[in-house]
Amino acid sequence: MKTLFEDTTALPFCLQDISAALSDIGRYFVETTRNMPDMTSVVLVEQGASFVTFKTNQGLVKRTNIAIEHTAERIRVEYAEEYWAGKLIAGISHVMDDFMPCPAGIAHCTTISGVEAPGFRGFFTRNLDVSGLGKALQVAQRRHIEARTR
Repeated sequence: MKTLFEDTTALPFCLQDISAALSDIGRYFVETTRNMPDMTSVVLVEQGASFVTFKTNQGLVKRTNIAIEHTAERIRVEYAEEYWAGKLIAGISHVMDDFMPCPAGIAHCTTISGVEAPGFRGFFTRNLDVSGLGKALQVAQRRHIEARTR
């Protein structure tokens, strides 16, 4: 899979804060998505052991093959995402978030790969927009974890 976005930011948290935020994966994905730009509505539709489906004002999102790996050195969250705008699949991607202890607290590395999206919007997403989406995802995750640790 071709990596289209990879960035690491420092977060002022500890691994226990990250673990607590991930304790309900449906809530985590809904709340982080709610913190994304232009999201006015995010509602959980269905949740299972390794998948979450939610509806936003922009479409339907299904995150599958969710795997959360906890070790003493890091927490890794990995999933596949499908996004529908109306009845058309608007995009498919693979996302991996690594949270690792560092002197500033936590180093948070987000990697987005395997992006597939049809048509002109797909070209725009693959070539121009994925960096903005990746940065917005990191900010949204930080906001959710901050809200949980207050």
